[in-house]
Amino acid sequence: MKIIFIGFMGAGKSFFSKRFAEHLGLERVETDELAIKKSGRASIKEIFEKDGEIRFRELEIETAKELQEKDNVVIDTGGGVVLNKIILDYLRKDGVVIFLKSSLPAIEERFKDDEARPLWKDKEKFRQFYELRLPLYQQYADVEVDTSSPILFSPDGKSQEMTKGAEKILEEIIKKIKAINF
Repeated sequence: MKIIFIGFMGAGKSFFSKRFAEHLGLERVETDELAIKKSGRASIKEIFEKDGEIRFRELEIETAKELQEKDNVVIDTGGGVVLNKIILDYLRKDGVVIFLKSSLPAIEERFKDDEARPLWKDKEKFRQFYELRLPLYQQYADVEVDTSSPILFSPDGKSQEMTKGAEKILEEIIKKIKAINF
């Protein structure tokens, strides 16, 4: 079993992939963390600043290629993973892709006090990226789950408490995966 979570930043990939993996007793890997480790840098921001976006995308491809044969794993991807078909082709091999869809206003509300993300600083570019990526997420998804409701979770997945809204979303993810007989 390989489950791949995709979606725009702030949609809940880290939060729900962690809880989903815990629920099933599966290993969870984060493609961004693996790419950072491969780069020898401290963060994605540092990779972009010192090596450029092209190098980061190369690291994403290398990471996805390494994960293509992995089994019994939940994969938490970066928001831009859908920009390169090769990455998704590697990750999707023998897996199911879950698109966590969240409305732009819900994501903006989650990031209103977060100035650590470079893309969020340019609100117009942020909106343009959302519009560009939305149809790509839908194209690659086997399962789509809406995470727009006002649930309280941290976008970085480090929240200790799940609200009832988040629990319902997790139940929906589990139900949809079971429905496709995976």
